[in-house]
Amino acid sequence: MGKLNIIKLEYHFFYFKKLTGWNIAGLVGYVVFSLIGYCYRSLLTPDELPQFLLGDILFMQGLLYILGYKALRNMTFFFYWCAIGLMQLLIYFLLKDNLALKVGHLSAVIAFRNTIPLLLIFQLLRFLYFKLQGRELVMLSKLGQKDMYDNRESDFFDVVSCIIYFGAMIFLLKL
Repeated sequence: MGKLNIIKLEYHFFYFKKLTGWNIAGLVGYVVFSLIGYCYRSLLTPDELPQFLLGDILFMQGLLYILGYKALRNMTFFFYWCAIGLMQLLIYFLLKDNLALKVGHLSAVIAFRNTIPLLLIFQLLRFLYFKLQGRELVMLSKLGQKDMYDNRESDFFDVVSCIIYFGAMIFLLKL
């Protein structure tokens, strides 16, 4: 009888890889969009500026999960976003008491303090999912459609993870 060769692939949950062109485009695109918004803030009315700031950061935090879930597995990309999160935290501390940046009872920059906690929540959800399921977390897809990266349908735990992440986005605004 022939010998059966078993190939065992070792999976590294935390890994560092060179950034792809799309990773760099996403990072640079967000920074450029934010800088353009800052430079042209004078075009916004005093009522529009706080809404722009709050919308900008919440949109970015949502897109990180929706479009960046695969890239955030790469710790290089993850740490670049942590660096952006630190800059946002600095902006938060500089502007949090500015009365001109109020949206209702909230400061428009309140979400700027939440990027790092959301990145950590994402990694925690990813880790728990991997421990429970033995595979990576994927983004929700339409019924019957497969994830574009991992070629599998999303399951119950993917749904729960998505709800937890977006629930945390809202919850952190209330703190």
